Amino acid sequence: VYALANALTAVEALRFPVQFNEITRGSAERLAEKEGGELADALRTLLDDPADEAARAVVEEYPQYSNMMQTTCVATMLDAGSAPNSLPQKAWANVNCRILPGTSVASVKRDLTEAINNDEVEITLDREAAHLKDELMPRYASLIYNGYWFSPERELLQGLIDASQAQVCGTVRLKLYKGNVIVVGRRSEQSLFDPAIATFEDDAGAYDQALADGFIKLNALRLRSAARLRGS
Repeated sequence: VYALANALTAVEALRFPVQFNEITRGSAERLAEKEGGELADALRTLLDDPADEAARAVVEEYPQYSNMMQTTCVATMLDAGSAPNSLPQKAWANVNCRILPGTSVASVKRDLTEAINNDEVEITLDREAAHLKDELMPRYASLIYNGYWFSPERELLQGLIDASQAQVCGTVRLKLYKGNVIVVGRRSEQSLFDPAIATFEDDAGAYDQALADGFIKLNALRLRSAARLRGS
C-alpha cells in the first residue's frame, strides 16, 4: 500500500513537457487574442519557448487551458486489502493518461517508470484478471494456513493460478542484503504492454473506432428506457 501510495504521489508530481502541434498552437494563439492580460502574455511566451517555467506556472492556474498543451496522467481507481486487521498482499491503481497527439505511449510509460522509480510497482496481468487473482489469493492463503494443502479446493485454485501465470516469463534481478530480497530490475519478452496498440495514433488496424458506436448505443439502451418511463 505504501509503495503504491508513493508511486501515485510521484505520478501526481510528474509534469510532462509543454508541446504544441498545429491544432493546439492555433488554439493557443486564438486564446491569447481572446483573453488578454497575463494569461495571454504567458501563452505567447510558451508558444515561443515551451520550456519557460514562469509562463507555464501562469497558464497552469487555468487547467482547462494548460491541459491542452501537455500530457496528463491521473489516478482514477484504487483497490487494496481484504480486511481491516490484515496486511494487504497486493495494491492496485488505475492511472488514466490523456496523451497529446504526437507523443508516443512508450515515452509516457518510460517517464512514469522513471518517476515512480520502484520495481515493486509492476504490471503483470490485465485489469480483470488481476482483480480476480486478488479476490482469490486471500482464500488460497487461508487454505494453506489451515493445513488444507492436499484439499480438492486448493488444487482447483492452483489450476487457475497456474493458468494465469502460463505466459509470465522473463528475467528478474534480485539483491540479497541482510535477510532481505529486493527486486532491482525485471525484463520480459512477453510483456502485455504493446505501444503499437496502446495509442491514439495509427495502431495498424488493431482497433476500429467505428465499433465504439454500437457499444455506446447498447450501453445507453437502459438509460433511454429509464428516461422514457420518467417521461423525459
